[in-house]
This record gives sequence, C-alpha cells and structure tokens, in this order.
Amino acid sequence: MDAVCCSPASSGSSVPKKDDPCPICRVDFHGHNALPVIVETRCGHRYDLLRTVSFLVSQPFGSRLCVVCKQDPMPLVNEDTGEAYTDDIFPDHVFFDACCEGNLKIVRQRLAQGCCVNGVTAEGSTALKLAAENGHPEIARLLIEKGARVNDIMAGGWSALMVATENGELEVVRLLIEKGARVDDIGADGWSALMVAAGDGELEIVRLLIEKGAKVDAAGAERMTALMLAAGSGHLEVARFLIKKGADVNGVTVNGSTALIFAAKSGHLEVARFLIKKGADVNAVRANDSTVLMFAARNGHLGVVRLLIAEGADVNGILAGGFTALTFAIRAGHLEVVRLLIAQGADVNGILANGFTVLMLAAESGHLEVVRFLIAEGADVNGATVDGLTVLMLAVGSGHLEVVRLLIAQEADVNGAMVDGLTVLMLAAEKGQLKVTKLLIEKDAKVDDAMANGSTALMLAAENGSLEVVSLLVEKGANVNGAMVNGLTALSLAALHGHFEVVRLLIEKGASVNGVMADGWTVLMQAAQNGRLEIVRLLIEEGATVNACRSDAGEFNGWTALMSAAQGGHLEVVAFLIEAGAEVSGATVNGVTALMLSIQNGHLAVARLLIEKKAMVNACLTNIGKYSGGNALMSAAETGALEIVRLLIENGAEVNGATVHGSTALMSAALNGRLKVVELLLESGSEVGAKTADGETALTLAAKNNHWDVVGKLT
Repeated sequence: MDAVCCSPASSGSSVPKKDDPCPICRVDFHGHNALPVIVETRCGHRYDLLRTVSFLVSQPFGSRLCVVCKQDPMPLVNEDTGEAYTDDIFPDHVFFDACCEGNLKIVRQRLAQGCCVNGVTAEGSTALKLAAENGHPEIARLLIEKGARVNDIMAGGWSALMVATENGELEVVRLLIEKGARVDDIGADGWSALMVAAGDGELEIVRLLIEKGAKVDAAGAERMTALMLAAGSGHLEVARFLIKKGADVNGVTVNGSTALIFAAKSGHLEVARFLIKKGADVNAVRANDSTVLMFAARNGHLGVVRLLIAEGADVNGILAGGFTALTFAIRAGHLEVVRLLIAQGADVNGILANGFTVLMLAAESGHLEVVRFLIAEGADVNGATVDGLTVLMLAVGSGHLEVVRLLIAQEADVNGAMVDGLTVLMLAAEKGQLKVTKLLIEKDAKVDDAMANGSTALMLAAENGSLEVVSLLVEKGANVNGAMVNGLTALSLAALHGHFEVVRLLIEKGASVNGVMADGWTVLMQAAQNGRLEIVRLLIEEGATVNACRSDAGEFNGWTALMSAAQGGHLEVVAFLIEAGAEVSGATVNGVTALMLSIQNGHLAVARLLIEKKAMVNACLTNIGKYSGGNALMSAAETGALEIVRLLIENGAEVNGATVHGSTALMSAALNGRLKVVELLLESGSEVGAKTADGETALTLAAKNNHWDVVGKLT
C-alpha cells in the first residue's frame, strides 16, 4: 500500500489514457512526472491517488467527502489491481502532529491501523521530515522500520537528513545515515548536508558526515563548498576540521570567491588568520570585482584589514574602474580603516577611471571626518575631473552642508566651473539648497555667471520652484531679465513649470512679462500651453499682451496664447483669455485657428466654448498645398465629433466647403468610417457626388477603407 499511495516520481513515464481532472483535488493528470495510480471512489468518480494524498490529510478520518457529489468516497479501488484503500490508510493531521510533537503512542497507533507512512502534508512534508527536524529519533526509527523512505526530497528541495542537520539533531542524523541516507545528496538550493552543517557551525555533525563518507570539497550551487560556508559564518573549529580533512583552502566559486574572501567580508578575524596560516591567498580577486582586502575595507573590519596588510595584501591593488581598498573604505565612511590604509601607503590622491579622486568620493558620500582626514593628509581640495567636476560640486550636489563648509574653509574654489559652465552656485540653486547658496554667496560666488547655453543660478532655481533661493539671488543682485541663448528667462521657466509664487516674486522684482523668446514664444503662451490659470491671470493683470503673436517662426507666425490653451485643452484658461480680450478667430500665417486646434486635439468642450464666443466657423487653412481650404468642420468630421459637427452647422458652417484638392467634410467622415457624422452631413445638404482632383468621392473613399455601413448610407 505504501508504495502505491506515494510512488516516487520517475521521469519519462506516461500519462493515463483518460485525462479527467481529479474530482477531489481538482488537479489535471497532465504534467505529472509519475505514472498516476488511478482509483475509483465508492460514489463512482475517478481520480489520481498520488496527487490526492496531500488533500486527504486536511480531512480527518470518517469525514472525507468527494468534492463532486459530497458523498463518502471510501473505500478507493485501484483500477489496475483492484486493491481497496480504506479511510484509515490515509494519514491525517493527527498523525502528522504526533510526529512533529514526539507523541510516539499516537504514531504507533496510526501506523498499526495501516496509515501510509510516506504520505505528505498539504505543504509537502513527510512524517519522517517532521520527526527529523523536531529531533524525535525514536519516531524517526519507527517510521523507517515501517517503510519511510529516507532519501525522499520534499517540498522546498531538502531531504530529512538536510533538515535534521540544519536543526542540529545529531542523533537523528546518525540514525538516518545508518538507515541509508545519502550524505552527498544536493538539495534544490545547491547545498548538501555537509554544507548545511558547516554553515551552521554543527561541528559534531560535520565530523559524523565526513566519517560516513561525505566529500569534504563537494561543490554545490555556484561551486560553493563547506569550508566557504564555515568561514563566512565564522565557525573556526569547523574550518579547522575541514582543512584537516583535506578541504582546499584556495578553492573558488564560480565568481572567484574563496573561503578567505567570505571570512574577510564578514569580519571573522580568527578564521581569516587561520586560513592565511594554512596558505590562503591574501590577494585573491573575485571576478575582477574585489580583492580580499577590498571586502574587509568596504565592510569596516579594521582587524581583518590590519591582518591582511601584515600578511602581504597589496594596499594599492587596482581593479577595473580604478577602485582600491581605500576607495571602498572611503565610500562606506570607515575612518579608522581609511587611516590605516593611508598609513600603509594607500594613495591619498588616487584617481578612478572616471576622474574622481578619493576626496571626491568622501565628499559625495558626506563623510565629514573622512574628508577632514584626507585633506589633512594632502588630498587636493580643488581636484577636478576632465569635464571640470570638483570636490565642492559633489558635496553641494549631494546636499552635505557641513562638508561644503569644511571645503570652503580649506579654500575650495567657490567659482569653479565645469566645461559647460555649470558652477557650484548653480548646483546649489538648482537643488534648492538655501543655506549652501547663502554660504557660497558670502564667500563671493558670482551670482550671474552663466553656462554655455546662458542658464544662470536664478534660472535654475526658478525652474525648480525654489522660492527662497530665488529671493536670495535677486536680493544679491541676480539679473531677473537675463536670458538663455534660446530666450528663456527665469520668469518664463517659472511660468512654464507652474511656480506661481516664484512668478509673482520675479514680476515684483522687475521681470518683463512681455519678454519674447528666440522662437517668438511669450511667457503668457507658455503658461497657457500648460494650463497655468493663476499664472495666466497674474501675467495679464501685470500687463502681459493677451493677443501677442509669434513672429519669425515660419508656419507658426501669428500663434497666440489662446491657441496654446486651446491646443492643450485648458478650458478655464481659454475662457479667461477670451474674457481678457483674446481674439477668438485669430489665425496663423497658414490659417490655423484656436477652434481648429481644439477640434484636432479632441478638446470638444473648448471647441464648444469658442463657437459660443463666435469664433469663425468657416475660417480656412492657407498656403499649405492641397490642404489649403481645410476648415474646422472637416477636422470635426474626420475625428467623428458628432456634437461639434452639429454645433458648427447650426452656427453657419458651409457643409460643402472644399479644399483646393476638392476634399469635403463628407469625404473626411466617409474615409474614416464616421457613420453618424455622414448621416448628419447628408441631412444638412452635403453633396454626395462631389469629387476630388483625383476623382475620388465620399462613396469610393468609404469603399476603399471597407466602411460598408457608410457605403450603404451613401448609395
């Protein structure tokens, strides 16, 4: 019976001819790695016995029901052998709880009743696994005597031996080995029982496993060994015993890690000392990633660092990118390790591949005392990368005020600039760092220095909405009307990004509300484009010209703030601009109007408002080839905006207006399959037979695009 109800998986076995899902556990037969044992219930349903055992555990004896008909399914009859399986054969939670709690009497009773010794819980645990992990050797012995398989791998990928090892159950481990447990099996996570024991510091179990044949250097996942695990966890006596038994002290994982690297990384000084004594390489490198010394330095293990240096570790060893033990210690802020490394010859002005100096690393990371020490040891406070990035810039960019104070006190250049002209003050302003900005200005930082593109500290602060920084810069003489190469000003940047209070302040300080950018945009247009209603209101109150137009902008000549708002669908801004006197029918050099823009972009509420405000519904495009003559009605017909089409017609739109190529609103609707619009246009008098210069009609255009409902309406 035991072999039947829990037969082990065998790869390559076939699936049953009948593939009904199990009516108890609802798992399909397909995809199993074992030949299912098919049984029929007393109530006449079929299912896979193997996959149902774990389900039966959740139901106590005498109350198990078939989920299909809610009847008692017992006994189950094996279709192949005719053998009957009674209710008490299947273990329940009482049996498993007894194994877990060490209740030998109940375990014995259940087994005497014929309970399946190799049944599994819903979580995939066997009775033997539960007894093993909870340290019940007598129950484990009884289970094995009754046929429990000692080498089964359970859910989670471990065997009973591995579980007992992890829990330090020496007597259970001894029993399992005596009963045939394989000592070198590897679990799903790539660990063997020996690795588990070594990692947990279970010396006696380690001794036993090796005595019983476990390979001391057996490698698991990533070629990890027991010695590496013992070293990484600081288990000196285990490491000592493993090496005595022949463990390779310089064995490496897939990425090149050694036992010494694991010990150094975790700061296990005595283990590291012992491994070095036994020949471990102090200059081992993990896949060009870090040396032993770097790991110890990065994690601040001063004693291990001292030991490694004394044993010959190279303090200036360099990896790709220029990283050294010193750079790792600095970045992590381990001052005492930094002191030791420099005392032992580490280069205080070492440079990484990206041009960063060690002082830059400390400043960027905000390690004040490390910065102070490096400067005292001769680090260059004005060192810079090839593009001009300085130590002070990194401290400012990262917001480390005290480091900034220290660097300035040590005469760091407050006006240093990168190749593109970015200065320390600009960085502070951009990040809204008021205290740093104030400090830099006190130390004579130039407030109006500009980048190659004309950007200044004031512009950067305004763009990011840093009101207090903007106020300080203006107070210190920053030019409120300075402009970038493209004409953007502090005011236009603040308006563009919706920083109302900054806009107000700049206007109070004299910023021009009618400044024009290189492409003809005004501050008002930018605010309108982004729907900044309060800023639009403020600008107009302060004298911004509501009907200012773009000029020298090619096809955009004549563009207004109203067009910007209409294109963006900002209904309230459109309404306010019209109230303030915006020309609702203004057009660009190509005839584009606010109404056309609102329709083309699907902003129907804006279009409705413009029509109500008497926008010209028959305005036409000009100077754009065959599209000249296009109008708002054509745009609405094309997009299927039925209510807008209706509103345009009601307000006098010419339904038969055509482009110079001959296209009409009806053709636009037909081409795009807008049946309802086609119907409305026909009702309103659109000419069905109108032709383009190519001879196309609304009917031919609908047919070519398979809009047969439209074709039917047009014929």
